Amino acid sequence: MTYAPLPTQDQLSAIASELMGGSEARHVRRFEGGLSCTMDLIELVVSGGLHRTVILRRYSSSGDDVGRRVARELAAMRVAAAGGVSAPELVWVDENGIFEEEAIVISHVDGHTVTRPGGLDDWADQIAIAAAQIHSVTVDPETRRGLNDLERFVANCIAETEPPEKFMAHPFGVRLWERRQELLGSLGRSESTFVHADFWVGNTLWRDNRLVAVIDWEDAGFGDPLLDVADCANDMRFGGFDREADQFVSRYVQESGSDLASLPLWTIIAQTHPLPDIARWLPSFQAMGWPDMTVDELRERHRRMIERALAETR
Repeated sequence: MTYAPLPTQDQLSAIASELMGGSEARHVRRFEGGLSCTMDLIELVVSGGLHRTVILRRYSSSGDDVGRRVARELAAMRVAAAGGVSAPELVWVDENGIFEEEAIVISHVDGHTVTRPGGLDDWADQIAIAAAQIHSVTVDPETRRGLNDLERFVANCIAETEPPEKFMAHPFGVRLWERRQELLGSLGRSESTFVHADFWVGNTLWRDNRLVAVIDWEDAGFGDPLLDVADCANDMRFGGFDREADQFVSRYVQESGSDLASLPLWTIIAQTHPLPDIARWLPSFQAMGWPDMTVDELRERHRRMIERALAETR
């Protein structure tokens, strides 16, 4: 991803004026690793030392319509908050074109990503509990229309008659596509719930060994909750936490009562997300706490996980 320029002093002053009149704003740091958003930590300071830290999010123009992504994230954060899920809160929307990109400011949660945990079982358990809580949130029909429709994604996959280009460009792509179509063909009616749709360890924040927030809601919508489970377990395995991935799934079943019937399908789909080349995910993995990971290592891990997924879903 190409990041947006650092905010100028004029832009920072404009934010300060709209959020805390009479305050000054300074850029604290940039968060690296995002694939679709540029995120900067901003500190607002008023006389007497009173200060507030917030996150400036600016959206890249690639992929889905940016305006829809912003609206979806705002709706999803409201849904999450109403359901008791710990998530950042909307603070400000750039309605005056201060930035060239679509921009919002959200609250800063005091926490950090944990990718090399101490208590591994507890780490996996807390993530599973958070996933089950997200999937238990009720979404009213009006709000649902503004969220991502993952049921439509499944319908579009079923309608495909040949592998898309991104599958053709990967050595295992055709086999993944064929297995996905086989599993879709045997898919029964799945439960549809509120889903994060980018649920993985890199989108959880921790403080004092407790999960304090789930972040990055721009893909959120409604669909089969096991898509979140498969994605999170998959990314745990990328980090070498195979046993913890199994623990996460097991605890999720305890919390949600899920029968895991569609998990094989979503496990295969999880392998297709980075196609045609998982190398584009490397900056995210490095930024979140695996700085020594190389492109070759990441590709090899993905290859092994594809082979495992294909073997386990025969």
